[in-house]
Amino acid sequence: SVPQTTFYYKIPQGTKEQHLLIKLVDVSGERKIYSAVHQPGTEINIPIEKKEKAKLRIFINNILVEEREL
Repeated sequence: SVPQTTFYYKIPQGTKEQHLLIKLVDVSGERKIYSAVHQPGTEINIPIEKKEKAKLRIFINNILVEEREL
């Protein structure tokens, strides 16, 4: 079975809803694994299938805000 990890993220504080987009980058390329609109301060836990040398690219309102190694 493929090992899984859980990705935790808290939507930044602000005055309006924010669009969270998460892309997984690994040996097979980049693909979207999550896309949704959330209220500020919302906490999200997403199960992710972990492969070798993978990273997450996290976008808020289509702006890259973080890259995180898995």
